[in-house]
Amino acid sequence: MIDITLIPESFRTFLQTGNTIANKWDLLPETEAKAVASAIQMEYPWHKDIFPFAERLDTEDTAVFFRNGDSIGVKIIHSGSSKGFEIDGEFHSFEDFLKRIAATTS
Repeated sequence: MIDITLIPESFRTFLQTGNTIANKWDLLPETEAKAVASAIQMEYPWHKDIFPFAERLDTEDTAVFFRNGDSIGVKIIHSGSSKGFEIDGEFHSFEDFLKRIAATTS
């Protein structure tokens, strides 16, 4: 079971205002998030409390929310990587993630 409390308010607002994510990323429907989380957790069982929300179209990267102390951060997990090398990026917030991908996918 995935924890919907991992979805930050900033992401909910982002969706409600009709925004889209950068062109190389595709938002995951909430109905697919559980299956994607299960697949990641089978490959990397130490990533327990995650909520996948986007997949990169040209790689095996999945952006997930995770609990980062008292806040919710974002990790980019690359499927198929050797154990310990699966993290392609980590951000303190959803906003930081958006800024980075906008700068790198333009």
